[in-house]
Amino acid sequence: MSVNRPATSVAEEARLLARLSWPVVLGSAGMVTMSMVDFVVVGRLGAVPMGAVGVAHGLSFALLVPAVGTAHGVDPLVAQAYGAGDPRRAGAAAVRGALLLVVLAVFIIAGHWAAGSLLGVLRQDPALVPDAVLYCQISAWSVPPYIGFLLLRQVLQGNGLMRPAMWAVLVGNVVNLVIDIGLGLGVGPLPQLGVAGVAWATVAVRWAMFAVLGLVALAPLRASWPTPEALRALPLAEVARMALPVGVHNSVEAWAFVAAGLVAGTLGATEAAAHTAAISVASLAFMMALGIGAAASTRVGNLVGAGQPWARSAWVAVGLAVAVMSTSAAVFTLFPESLARLYTPDASVVALVVTVLPLAAAFQWFDGAQAVSFGVLRGLGDTRVPSALAVVAFWFVSVPLQLVLAHGLGWGLRGIWWGLVAGLGVVSVLLMARIAWFDRHGVP
Repeated sequence: MSVNRPATSVAEEARLLARLSWPVVLGSAGMVTMSMVDFVVVGRLGAVPMGAVGVAHGLSFALLVPAVGTAHGVDPLVAQAYGAGDPRRAGAAAVRGALLLVVLAVFIIAGHWAAGSLLGVLRQDPALVPDAVLYCQISAWSVPPYIGFLLLRQVLQGNGLMRPAMWAVLVGNVVNLVIDIGLGLGVGPLPQLGVAGVAWATVAVRWAMFAVLGLVALAPLRASWPTPEALRALPLAEVARMALPVGVHNSVEAWAFVAAGLVAGTLGATEAAAHTAAISVASLAFMMALGIGAAASTRVGNLVGAGQPWARSAWVAVGLAVAVMSTSAAVFTLFPESLARLYTPDASVVALVVTVLPLAAAFQWFDGAQAVSFGVLRGLGDTRVPSALAVVAFWFVSVPLQLVLAHGLGWGLRGIWWGLVAGLGVVSVLLMARIAWFDRHGVP
């Protein structure tokens, strides 16, 4: 059935959402598996390299996430334009979004080069800093292609084309695996570059993904290329008003998780390595909810653009995410040690991972519900209020709790993870309440 028409039943809606979401799930999971391979490779080199890459990856992601969110923020304009049968207006939104992302890229690259100063201000374990700085400075070369990839992915997804990004990410995983093992550990005549080798793998992967997605996207993008009239009809300010709040929302959420990693870095190399492993596992599970959220954003945005009822699609998506995340919660609870040993043979690191993975299980439902709820609200074109709600949940609840429990009460790594549980619980309730408000009062 068309993504611009209501489903006749809950089951039909669930099938449509599953059809839209599975390529996004695989593509998003593929992004995380690249990081997992990075961590597994450096985990063989010791707790310090693994902790350093974990800290560096967190800092790099913190710098990138405003661009990730801004690219997501183009979703409602693109999806609603396609839903209304106006591909040129969708293309105009993409061009305006590209202008915003170019400006952000300048600051992101500068932040990568200033990693040494940033990590010093954040009081990271001195043993972790040299390798973390090396990783960030090399990764700076991957920022332009990564941002280009993000924008192309969102434009295609807004038109219901979910698979091209998945194929690009699959190619990226092959490239990453080969270079990570070849240069990270040193295979045959290749030198063992360790952390530097893993960083160069990231650069190669992002250029490869951008190239593949660009080639696949040529035909659909040509059909959506805006005319001068379409560009004039869609001011840059309108795109910024819609997209930048999504960048803020994604940033405040991601920065709360990055803050957790940085707080772990102040506890020591073992704690940083354990947090790196645990958050990597949790991130892979989150990709399932993220994929359903992307599908919900496209589906709801298309329905709104076509003037069709949207509420059932929204609530089915939230329920589907909660059901799917129950599986990851069960795995984290039942097999924490097996998951930890995938990353490192270090017994002290494994023991710490085992203590926090059950807490990751506790927030799976909250994480799934909030990711999909925000996707729904993005499809409705509601981006500013959810961003404010995220600030409250993560920066007035989660991060203060992390600091109080980890350092003030001496709970260590478990305190950090209890703070994450609290923040995700609060934001999921607030975002679902926002959907319920629109369900009752209608979309303005």
